[in-house]
Amino acid sequence: MSTRDIGHKMETESEMKLYRLYHSTSMRIFRGFIMFTLLFLAFLEDPNSLTITPDPTNEKYVRPEVPRGLTESLEIICLLVIGAFGILETWLVGIKTMKKKPWMIFVLTSVFISIVDIIISLHVPSYTYRLRRLLRPFIFIQSSSMMKKLLKSVILTVPEILGVLLLLGFHLYFFTMIGMLILPPSPNDPLSDDEWLSNPTGFEALDTAIISLLVLLTTANNPDVMMPSYKQNRFCSIFFIVFSFVGTFLIMNLLTAVIYNQFRGFLQRTLQNSLKRRQLAFVGSFCKLIEAENIVDEEFNRDKEHVDIKYSTIKSRIICSLSLVSNDIANFPKALSNLDNEDRLTLSQYKQLLKQLSYKTKRDAPVPVQTRYPRLRPLQKKIIHPNFDHIGNAIAIINAISLVNLALSFSELTRISVALKKLRIFNLAISVFYLLEQIMKMWAYGIIFCQRLDFLFDSFVAASLIIIQTLLEIEINKSNVTNKTTELLWIFSRIVNILITIRLLRILPKMKVLNLVTSSLVDTLKNLKHVAGILVAAFYLFAIVGNLSFGQFKDELLKNETACGTYSQLDYYSNNFNDFWASVVTLWDLLVVNNWQVFLHKFSKISTWTQVYFVLWWLSSSVIILNIFVALILDNFINRWERAQNRCAEEETPMNITMMEMYEDNLKHPELLDIQRLLVNHEFIRFPFAEHLEKMDSAEPKQLPVSSN
Repeated sequence: MSTRDIGHKMETESEMKLYRLYHSTSMRIFRGFIMFTLLFLAFLEDPNSLTITPDPTNEKYVRPEVPRGLTESLEIICLLVIGAFGILETWLVGIKTMKKKPWMIFVLTSVFISIVDIIISLHVPSYTYRLRRLLRPFIFIQSSSMMKKLLKSVILTVPEILGVLLLLGFHLYFFTMIGMLILPPSPNDPLSDDEWLSNPTGFEALDTAIISLLVLLTTANNPDVMMPSYKQNRFCSIFFIVFSFVGTFLIMNLLTAVIYNQFRGFLQRTLQNSLKRRQLAFVGSFCKLIEAENIVDEEFNRDKEHVDIKYSTIKSRIICSLSLVSNDIANFPKALSNLDNEDRLTLSQYKQLLKQLSYKTKRDAPVPVQTRYPRLRPLQKKIIHPNFDHIGNAIAIINAISLVNLALSFSELTRISVALKKLRIFNLAISVFYLLEQIMKMWAYGIIFCQRLDFLFDSFVAASLIIIQTLLEIEINKSNVTNKTTELLWIFSRIVNILITIRLLRILPKMKVLNLVTSSLVDTLKNLKHVAGILVAAFYLFAIVGNLSFGQFKDELLKNETACGTYSQLDYYSNNFNDFWASVVTLWDLLVVNNWQVFLHKFSKISTWTQVYFVLWWLSSSVIILNIFVALILDNFINRWERAQNRCAEEETPMNITMMEMYEDNLKHPELLDIQRLLVNHEFIRFPFAEHLEKMDSAEPKQLPVSSN
């Protein structure tokens, strides 16, 4: 059971239904589809990404035409839907609250500006800037509260990051000045002028020197930038070693530490706000349940130590009125299995109840039905024993090792003929073993076999192996086997080997050594989707800016250069900003910062200021966003590791671990006075008993039974 902010209209049943519909799973999926469609339009807009190849020098580089008005029509529909959701949310929270939320104002304003921009595009064919595309990443960020919080944290970290960046800038400037004094280009240097320009490793100019050292800071051109000076004088290496040590290993790691320090408790701070919203919802619902029992205010003025409500009231109101998921309804009678309808619960017990409803119970593994034949029961027992899985895992490992050995033994001349003969026999035997293994498990486990994802995965691999291996044998036994057929059979054989290798994935969750790592990895992927969303928004924004800035300079980028290591010599023509897809791939190549000096040099032919774009992308993606990834991964893994170390092996918790449970011991529960103030000052609904929270929460709660399953 999830809780949301109660700062919205909920006095009438229609308002509550509308609010639940707005936050329902189907509506979230629909909004996600609309947002995906809006972002995907960049691939279809002129210049579209519908060419087979991104290389403009390729003869297949023919860009088809998208019908005029198609993307604009889809965009208007998406914008109207987003605007309608924005207006609905504004009505739910009220104008007063909406004015305090700049993101809501931004979305409604962006929708209006985008529609105006579309109208201009339709009436002015020469209008190609389409500034509305620059607003899409921010509309995308607004769709997730976690992404908004993450972006806010990044903005709050900017002063600290700027301090380190200023230190980094001084470091670059200081070593650039020293380098230009002690490492000037020698007039007798064997490199030609074109080679110096194509490989900016010299110190003949300020811009060339500072860009060379900036690239060296990322280790992308190491040791290329050092070699011209080092081969003249070995003492020049000291300059580059000191620069790299101070810049790469000290200042850059200091920047990582600053970002980690800011985002180390980001998840915990987010959960702290969630805990406050949950406590506010719990107490508010308790007050309304008291009102439902028709308790008058005079009862609170008596000498009663605390106020409670009947279990029957809670049961009827929660189950009948709220749309709980099936897991919550199943947990409800288990959480209060020892209570009768006449028993009464205090506020603390009520909060404990709702807390248990939010847990996801871990079900016991179902027991296979025993076979009717007594003689086969020992065999069934052996099949369902974990050792049977260990045997299958061992065979899978041996299989993978054997495939590697067979692959290493094949020479280039006999790859097709010899490989096909040996792999046929080996793969056929392994495929038959896997099939028999799954048939035996299917018989031993019965209907439970279809409920286990790992069994279904193994069955898919085994069935695929048998089908492909059968097709392979049929083709080989034909009399008219051509070279084309032989190549096709070799492809089939490679597919079989890939499936066998994929089967090794089943071993990872079953290894205790990797259990913590794999669970942390899965949990990290779930919790870092918001950081990935910020990265997607950054990719989108910079790709649009790159396409607008550099997409019109196609001829300048196609000029041929013969010097070694240049854009033309390395055949980097596919890395361009001619369309959105190509821009995204180019930005990804820059994100890896391998050979990015080639891009810097080539695009500087358009203008020297183009290098600012690439440096900003490096700072935004590689330095800031990826370091946020590192910070949140470390934070998540350290918390899981500490929890695993503090919990004994035999103390298995009956519940699946959630993020709220993981950080629960470190979270600070909100003060009762804060909850009381928020309820009393609620804009849309009156909580008549909020002033008496101290009586509701005065009694020590009786521990409710926790379900064992």
